Amino acid sequence: MIYGLLFLLSAGLNILLGLHQWPSVLAGSLQDPDSYMRLLRIEQGVHLGHLVTTVARDDSGAGVMVEWSRLLDIILWLMAAPLSLVIGWHKALFAA
Repeated sequence: MIYGLLFLLSAGLNILLGLHQWPSVLAGSLQDPDSYMRLLRIEQGVHLGHLVTTVARDDSGAGVMVEWSRLLDIILWLMAAPLSLVIGWHKALFAA
């Protein structure tokens, strides 16, 4: 019970502290390239129908293997799924 409350408190504080940056994020601007790479990887996985470890669209043309936690990917995917019905996957992932 206490962990659930701590999670809700930290999530609420995160939302409140980051509220001023939401318009720029929804417009496609992210804080760092890792965030963008993660969203690209999740979006490619959505289109392929399974999780991927390689981001195909990088400057090398060969793709980049990215080994990040799947737990965060699943959380982002679950948050974006309902929104994707209204605004599409690309914008839903940025909103999540």
